[in-house]
Amino acid sequence: MDLSVIIVNYNTKDYLADCLASVYDHSFSGTYEIVVVDNASSDGTRQMVKDNFPGITLLFNEKNAGFSVAVNQALRIVQGKYILLLNPDTLILSSALDTLAKFMEGQTNAGAVSPRQWLDPEKTLQTTVTAKPPNLAILISKIPLIRKFAFKVLHRHIWKEDFEIWTTREPLEVKTLNGACLFVRREMIEDVGPLDEDFFLFFEDVDWSQRMKHKGWNMYCVPAAEIVHLGMRSVQRAQNIQKISETSRDHYIKKHFGFGGRFLWGLYSFYKKLFSARLRRHKKGMEPSPPGPHKEPPSPRIAEEKIVSIQWDSIEGASSYVVEISQDPLFLYKGGTIAQKNSFSLSHSLRELWSSGSYFWRIAPVYGDGTLGEYCHPKIFHL
Repeated sequence: MDLSVIIVNYNTKDYLADCLASVYDHSFSGTYEIVVVDNASSDGTRQMVKDNFPGITLLFNEKNAGFSVAVNQALRIVQGKYILLLNPDTLILSSALDTLAKFMEGQTNAGAVSPRQWLDPEKTLQTTVTAKPPNLAILISKIPLIRKFAFKVLHRHIWKEDFEIWTTREPLEVKTLNGACLFVRREMIEDVGPLDEDFFLFFEDVDWSQRMKHKGWNMYCVPAAEIVHLGMRSVQRAQNIQKISETSRDHYIKKHFGFGGRFLWGLYSFYKKLFSARLRRHKKGMEPSPPGPHKEPPSPRIAEEKIVSIQWDSIEGASSYVVEISQDPLFLYKGGTIAQKNSFSLSHSLRELWSSGSYFWRIAPVYGDGTLGEYCHPKIFHL
């Protein structure tokens, strides 16, 4: 068997159906198998797979066992020389799987590779293929007195790598890879081990990347292979997602940080919880009383129209601009593109898929010699 495709699903039946159809439509030229591990979905996933994709191996858990446990279940039974971890909210484009396999055949030191990942079928906005670990630069960026220095460190060591991912046409070696579409070598798994099951969800891909690196395996982004990654569909259906994320982050820090790093993160977490509690009490104290019998209730808030484009002032000497959009003010999980003019319009798919709320955006100039300027201060738009 040349390739084993593993998909972990949780209440994303319709996305999963499209994902599986895309795998078959852009069929891998070698021999392959598909294993779907369903984490106790209640949306009819099990019947959909049986009815429409009878050739697929379906494992069904009676409770949501988490991503790592589900992947490892499949790893114990698959037969492929290569293994592909694939999110159900992805669509395979063109000959992506053949392109990744061909690269792995020619680059024997590659433990894992990932394709270029688009956030929309129109291919207007990419998402970064890297998985961002907690690190001290991010922590320091929270401290007002040295925030400017920390942002320069982030710019130099993290954001610049993303710029290379947005623009590269050749395979690019990276430090980490995310698990949305992760094409790995069986020998790497035998050397490094499977996913750490103490990660229920989040950071298991960063941990795996770090373990690969420590064992001497390289990781690459291969832009000639392309997929669409609609992003976070299962996550939006999960409960207590913030708590799950914090627990996984804390486990990662405990596992990979020294005493000093663990102490600083513990101090920051304590401060954050204390500040959040004070902020909640402050907001509660400022909540208006219910309207009395002689008072008119407040007028209903009129919903804002979705903003479909962003614009900025031209920068002297810039030949183009990097545009990045995120719900995170630190832009750790984000979309990016290169704009040839001083504006960018969201595609119809993005406007339909993204949830309502506030989004951060920022731009950086790209000069004629290809160098990247500094990002502007993040701005906000609302959907």
